[in-house]
Amino acid sequence: EVDQKILKCETSFKVSVHDSTIRKRLGKNGLHGRVPRRKPLLSKKNIKACLSFARKHLDDPQDFWENTLWTDETKTKVKLFGCHNTHHVWRSNGTAHHPKNIMVWHWQNSYN
Repeated sequence: EVDQKILKCETSFKVSVHDSTIRKRLGKNGLHGRVPRRKPLLSKKNIKACLSFARKHLDDPQDFWENTLWTDETKTKVKLFGCHNTHHVWRSNGTAHHPKNIMVWHWQNSYN
């Protein structure tokens, strides 16, 4: 989308804008190229399991939840399909964990 807008401007004004010029201008305005935070991959099976767990434990008492381990860490590093190139996002310094830049989810595996 942005590439199309730049191309349209270059054509309309008959000028050429180098990509480094755009990066410099973004940087001067507080936006810097960043590697996005990693996110876990959720398969349809995992989504179903999470939904099933939530429905099953919807009315569980408080003491059940006090014994639940909550974590935001994953040790899985998986590259399944598609391009494995590093992607970049533009954001201001110190905004990686702002609410608009994160997605929260919960997964639990219980062993009986």
